[in-house]
Amino acid sequence: MKQKANVVQLGLAGFSRIRLKENGKLVGDSDWVKNTITDYGLDEGLGQLITAGAGSKRVAAVALGTGTAPGTASTALPGIIEDNTDGRDVPTIATVTTSDGSGITARFYGTFASSESRFTNTHAIQNIGLYASTATNQGTVLSGATYAVSTLNTNQDVEYTYEWRIATTT
Repeated sequence: MKQKANVVQLGLAGFSRIRLKENGKLVGDSDWVKNTITDYGLDEGLGQLITAGAGSKRVAAVALGTGTAPGTASTALPGIIEDNTDGRDVPTIATVTTSDGSGITARFYGTFASSESRFTNTHAIQNIGLYASTATNQGTVLSGATYAVSTLNTNQDVEYTYEWRIATTT
């Protein structure tokens, strides 16, 4: 009797959420939006990592911007805001595994706090991206998403959650 081979399919999707707060009060919420994972993110951030390649990269920073989502061939977040040398935030990173072992979520979260003076001007923010570098002016965007435009004032905090969800099916 010939045995059928099990085929395991792997799915990768990214999502992000932005919440604006002023004096602790919620003033804006993007809700969850899908993202684009760039070619750089697939190659350097996932492919090289899985194969233990010397060029593998991991998420090191989160950036906000005024443009749309990056295209798959992009190396930078459109309209990235880097008013000063602290324009990017280093996220807290957590992983969550499903109880049945069929998937894992890599979660990146943090806050661009107004008290940190990251942004010296008011901006019409519209996108977010994960970067492999904390250095400003580095084109290492792994993925990015766009959402409805929100005005970010210098007295507001931006809370973000960004997820890469990886699931398997047989």
